[in-house]
Amino acid sequence: MEQNFSQEFVGYIIGTGSPAFVIASIIFILCGSFINIAFDVHNRNEKSKNTPQKFSWSFFWLDNKLRIILCIIMALCVARFFSDIFPQQKLSLFKAFCLGLIFDWMLVFLRHLQRLIKQKFNIKEFGRAESPDITEQ
Repeated sequence: MEQNFSQEFVGYIIGTGSPAFVIASIIFILCGSFINIAFDVHNRNEKSKNTPQKFSWSFFWLDNKLRIILCIIMALCVARFFSDIFPQQKLSLFKAFCLGLIFDWMLVFLRHLQRLIKQKFNIKEFGRAESPDITEQ
């Protein structure tokens, strides 16, 4: 019974694809994502007071940890749900790599969209709308 549960659970996590192909897809998605992040780091403003003069791995990880975590989560989700999102398409390793290249752009777009929504609806913290104070009436 435990082996059936674990096989079923893995099936839910990776979907209908083979485990080897799903893991390879995730690796190529992450390769594309990290290339995009590396280009961004390479084009950093070295004269900024918030950026070290010389490249630092510790600064890189600290400064980009949220982007990296979100890229990993997106890679897992896209590898798992690609056939659900695009039923007429089959995920290839090249498509996975290209998706990884655009993940960071998608995150920037979502960040801008979040800011626009906050401004439009006067939201101070995301998920909490500013409610009018009814005690002042």
